[in-house]
Parts: sequence; structure tokens; C-alpha cells
Amino acid sequence: MPNNDSPFVWTDALILLSLTYNHDHGGADFNKIVSTADAINHMILTREELDGGLRRLRHAGYVEELGEKYGATQSVIEAYSRTTTPRRPMLKELEDMQRFLEAERKPDSSVVS
Repeated sequence: MPNNDSPFVWTDALILLSLTYNHDHGGADFNKIVSTADAINHMILTREELDGGLRRLRHAGYVEELGEKYGATQSVIEAYSRTTTPRRPMLKELEDMQRFLEAERKPDSSVVS
């Protein structure tokens, strides 16, 4: 992400978009997050990227645990629904999710580093 002061990294936006895409399916487990991220950006998240991203996003209030799955919170779903349109390129939606994380409140980086 362009904002160097942000405690989020760009893969956090990818994780959050993956969870948003899986919202109607009751959230996503690790494997589903990784496979959805692969579909969005043709990359496989490492375990460190996934664990760190989920920790930062949970701390910020953007992700919730749903038993063995994770889900985007309602505030994320509402923000996504305001920007998405049918047939919108996934990479444009990823850029929007990056902007969302840059614009919203930042978690205390000492807690999540």
C-alpha cells in the first residue's frame, strides 16, 4: 500500500477481499482464503502473511472468527457494497480494499507486529 504509516500490508487487503467474497458462504477457512486470494491475484499467501493479516484485521475490527472460519465484519461488507458493481475487475476491488484500509482507523502497531 502506498501509505508507509499504515500498519497494514497489501496482502491484508487481499485477505479482506477474499473474506468479503466468501461472506455469503458463512466465511472461509484458511484453505478457502488462500484459494480465493489465488483467484484474485494469482498468488499463494504464506502462512505468515495469513496469520499476520488475520491478526491485524481482527485487531482493527474488520474480521471476526466464526468457529473454524473467518468472516469480514458488517462494516467491511457495507463498504464493499457501496463500491462494487457487477462485472467489476477483481484487481479494481482489491485497490478499493487497500484504500479502505488506508482510510479507516489504524490498529496499534505495537500490539500486532
